[in-house]
Amino acid sequence: MSQKKVVGRRIAIELGIVCVILIAGLIGAVAYYTTVINDKNSGYGSYASDHGHTNSDYNSLANYKSQLETWLAGNITQLQNQINTYVGTRHYDDSYVHQLETWLAGNITELQSQIDILSSQNSNLQNQVDNFNTPRLVKVDLRAEDNRPILQMPRLHVYGYVFNTRSGTAYNCKLHAVAYIGSIEVINSYKTLGTISGESWKSVNEEFLYQGDPGLSRWDVTIEWTNTP
Repeated sequence: MSQKKVVGRRIAIELGIVCVILIAGLIGAVAYYTTVINDKNSGYGSYASDHGHTNSDYNSLANYKSQLETWLAGNITQLQNQINTYVGTRHYDDSYVHQLETWLAGNITELQSQIDILSSQNSNLQNQVDNFNTPRLVKVDLRAEDNRPILQMPRLHVYGYVFNTRSGTAYNCKLHAVAYIGSIEVINSYKTLGTISGESWKSVNEEFLYQGDPGLSRWDVTIEWTNTP
């Protein structure tokens, strides 16, 4: 009986040490994701406030993170109580050790699952933030007219505004005009607009000259840009 107690106490102590190590690792993992998400809160929350974007996705994730922290704290306390009770008892048997190991394994699996979900949601949030930082140009009251002045070459007159709706800078911006007389292409050229900063606009007043009669039958004007210089 004495030998069985010694063996049981040794198992309990070793199991206790393993549990403490696992708890420390799990706390570290959750602390890491907490820091990452708090960093996102600072950038994403400021962006949403300044530019009118909803931050409901972030609030939902922050609430989930808070719930996970509460759940983790409760489970760590319960686990520590189980370890203390087991180490302090005088009755050791293999069935109790097995029960404790099973309980511990189940809680670690559940916690890892929760951390994986949090990591996935954090990744999705990062993608949303990255999208907001990617430039996007749109036409604002941008018009095109077939202009045929007397004693001058005919031209497609394009005027209006180009607006960058996101925070990232758009580089190498240009208008691309394609126009036809019947089935014959008479315009296929570009006009450079330069760089358009995030959430700013540029006035457009460009002419694309062409030759031919009796005038343009159809045309299309698009905006092109790059995300890097």
